[in-house]
Amino acid sequence: MAGDGSRRDQLASTFIAIPLHYSATISTRPYRSPQRDDQAAATRTAILAAFADQLGRPGAVELSVAAAAVTAGVAVRTVHHHFPDLAARLTAVAAHADEELGPLPRIAGVADLPD
Repeated sequence: MAGDGSRRDQLASTFIAIPLHYSATISTRPYRSPQRDDQAAATRTAILAAFADQLGRPGAVELSVAAAAVTAGVAVRTVHHHFPDLAARLTAVAAHADEELGPLPRIAGVADLPD
């Protein structure tokens, strides 16, 4: 009978208690892999290059996540993971361009130009 202290009830309570107790005592450590970090950086760079290519086309009016995914050879979901919205995409593309091109040279006399 159920609940009468039978061997079956004892085993059931033992097997139920073990996973609950065991999972409560497991500690996790952060997973860090230099190889994975390098691959993620390469993926991000490929996506940024795809966005930069889109912006370099005459008449470009938007950044297509789907087109960037195809060009970079990744899933659309991966693009969204790295750049969740348009602001993140534009900010990253601008920063990437700044890193690639370096600071723009200062043009003498620009401050003196009329508005």
